[in-house]
Amino acid sequence: MQAQSNAYREALYESYVVQSTITGNITAPTGEIYDLTDNDIIPGSLNKNNKCVNGSSFELGSVFQGELNVTLRKTLDRYRINGGSITFTERRYLKDGTEEDVKIGKFYIASADRKGKLTTIKAVDRMDLLEIDVSDNMVGTPYELLLMLSEKCGVELAQTEEEIMKLPNGAEMFSVYVDTTGTYRDMAAYLGMVTGTFVTINVDDKLELRQYAIADCLEVPSGKRSSGSTVIADYVTYYRGVTARFIAENNYAAYTYEDNTITGGLMLDLGDIPIVRGLPQRKHAILESLFSVIRQIVYIPAEFTLVTSDAALELGDRIGIDGENASTYVTSYSWIYHGSEKIKGVGDNPRLKAAGDKNTKRLANMEEEIKAKDIVVHSYTNASALTIGAEEQTIITFNFATIADTHPVFLATVPLSMDRDGNLVLRYYLDGVFGDVLRKYLQRGEHFVTLGSHFTVEKDKRVMLQVTAATEYHDSDTRRQAAALKALENFAGTGEYVPVSADKSIPAAGIARGTIRAVLYAQGMAGAASWDGTITVSEAIAEMGLPMLPPAGTAAVPSVAHVPLKRQGISAPVPEMGLKGLSLPGISAGVSCTTETG
Repeated sequence: MQAQSNAYREALYESYVVQSTITGNITAPTGEIYDLTDNDIIPGSLNKNNKCVNGSSFELGSVFQGELNVTLRKTLDRYRINGGSITFTERRYLKDGTEEDVKIGKFYIASADRKGKLTTIKAVDRMDLLEIDVSDNMVGTPYELLLMLSEKCGVELAQTEEEIMKLPNGAEMFSVYVDTTGTYRDMAAYLGMVTGTFVTINVDDKLELRQYAIADCLEVPSGKRSSGSTVIADYVTYYRGVTARFIAENNYAAYTYEDNTITGGLMLDLGDIPIVRGLPQRKHAILESLFSVIRQIVYIPAEFTLVTSDAALELGDRIGIDGENASTYVTSYSWIYHGSEKIKGVGDNPRLKAAGDKNTKRLANMEEEIKAKDIVVHSYTNASALTIGAEEQTIITFNFATIADTHPVFLATVPLSMDRDGNLVLRYYLDGVFGDVLRKYLQRGEHFVTLGSHFTVEKDKRVMLQVTAATEYHDSDTRRQAAALKALENFAGTGEYVPVSADKSIPAAGIARGTIRAVLYAQGMAGAASWDGTITVSEAIAEMGLPMLPPAGTAAVPSVAHVPLKRQGISAPVPEMGLKGLSLPGISAGVSCTTETG
């Protein structure tokens, strides 16, 4: 709820009528300003609508666009004002004689239709500016990613870095990849999911990650609700856990956090969230942090109409319903100036949802079975030119994951140029284990080498296929003939025949950039995706030896003496260490020893 005084709340929800007026203006794209007052507005035509859910279920991460409509007693040039902004502020005159303003917000004119002396305007907030494709991969905290969104889309952020950091997972790092995140609006939705918020444009025209309120901001008496319009559910919406599908092993996998101490309750399904990468422990920790907020969402779904509209109410507000022993959330509203306001707080019934969850699980299993039957194709080409010699080097690499037992087929064509004849040796490795070798003799010049293989991989495995290449000397007739010809040339010049040894140098093979064409395909492989955050590191340390040290002669003479010890201490100061988002003050450790004589 907008920051209004207690006097405002008390006055508006008492039985007497609180008067109000409105002021506003239209700013054309060219800079002209048209002031607006009550006299310019057709009664009942000024209304504002918005929501933070899609359908009849509670959700996180929603990104909806607010709308404003008004019909004016003004003859305006619709082409001149189209694309401009329209702003309103309502002024309430309270019982004690004070005045208090309530912001209606700033909207941008999408259409302006003129009929006679009337102009009907439809306007929207700036959420449509987020419909820009993500063009760069990004990794950062929610605030850092939102800052990038702000710069790319031209919207101002409502919250500071400190405020965002206080949200669940607000200090975590998330990964945005072009191939899994379509637009900045999608990115904002994913950030809302992981921080336990929804995304909205507030009355100050700024993008906000807003949390659902935990406490009631006011209580609506029965006298302020339209008779017969109030519908209160006979169940409580609350949650025992949360589930989401994160990228794992190059495909999506379900992760769940559930509090077994909560009886009944719903599982909040967030769906696919591609910005969460890394180890399973981290993914579970993110869900656990998120559930610390979700567990506080306990309310009774309701729908009612306020006889006197209240522009200060906002999405995500929790309001009490007097006489019904119930509290609900504002998940959507339809506000009319000098009219009524329809409030909805939607939510699922835990008793009915249980059966639906079983069907959802069956559908998810069917989805996995269908995916396992799809043929997935991975392709590869070399990004740089290669020169192959005696030392073995990798020329082709495939990283892939499986969602079913599979039999991948590998095919490749390698164009290369040999500077002299010799053997080209190609070796296959599966997860670093040598599998097969292809040795092919090639003459000097240009060649195309085609290779292929197939193998078996079990379900739920991540595998690396590598092909390496090297060249080696081959005792060929070509080299022997070249040696014999050289000996004959020498004989013709000197008259003395001296045998010449064959050239035994190792050939070099050149592969131009982007010429290797390799493909790996099979049923049961996961589709391509970006790095999931897992890093595997190995290091081989060779055996280290120390020379034998011959013992020198030793002599020991025992003696007894009293050595007085003075009280003293040892301290080791540790300088301040800084981590991003965490500061550790300096630490000192002291050790001391004492003794008594006598």
